[in-house]
Amino acid sequence: MSKNICKFSEFISLNRLTVSNFVHETNKNVYSKESVLAQNRAILISTGRGEIYFSGKVCPYTSGNLIFGFKGETMKCVSQADSEYMYLDFDGLRCEELFHRLNINHYSRCFQNFESVVPLWFESLARAKKETIDLVSESMLLYALSKIISKPDKNNCILEQIFELTDKSFTDSKLSIEYISKKLSYNSKYLSHLFKNKVGMGYNEYLRNMRIKFAISLFDSGLDSIKNVAALSGYNDALYFSSVFKKVVGMTPTQYLNKKDC
Repeated sequence: MSKNICKFSEFISLNRLTVSNFVHETNKNVYSKESVLAQNRAILISTGRGEIYFSGKVCPYTSGNLIFGFKGETMKCVSQADSEYMYLDFDGLRCEELFHRLNINHYSRCFQNFESVVPLWFESLARAKKETIDLVSESMLLYALSKIISKPDKNNCILEQIFELTDKSFTDSKLSIEYISKKLSYNSKYLSHLFKNKVGMGYNEYLRNMRIKFAISLFDSGLDSIKNVAALSGYNDALYFSSVFKKVVGMTPTQYLNKKDC
């Protein structure tokens, strides 16, 4: 004879959670355009790999990742392989409670090992009817959230400090993981490993991408001196800056400026 299973929730919330969209996105022309998130967004990567930029900050992704974007951020997806993803847009007073409980924030937004959720979301979306889509959408969001293991993680605090120092000093040519390790009194190899494990790319690559993105914004704002833009972006050597720029953008600064003027 089987036993009853009865589990009571410790978290009783009267705050409303609303899910407005449940979408399976396959159109590269749509997800490659930058847009402003009107609500919070839970993004489940079904296939592919690449990077999502949230308000200019990169978040690498691969299939099976669950990623959160936050209301008011800009979002743009750069696919390195054919990508498809599903997403749920949600809002309401309960969002902050859930984000706090599960330690979901700007520095901890990407979660791995959600491959098993992909077919469930896909089937639920395909079978949902107009009369029940709200129930299906909310249940899929809460199910995904329930699989996030929340526990205090001092590594997230360290990572937050790294991001803050980088945001403040990325235009300083002296900035490096070694510089940050001295500031925070940690071993540089430990911080380098931690960053790559958590973010999905090495710190040098992250810093390079941030500097080049800033350089592009300077060119787009009207500056046309490669030497000055290099210096303002954290590069003392304009020739080295040009080689890095070409590696990231696919063209030299001169070619970029000429193309922009056409």
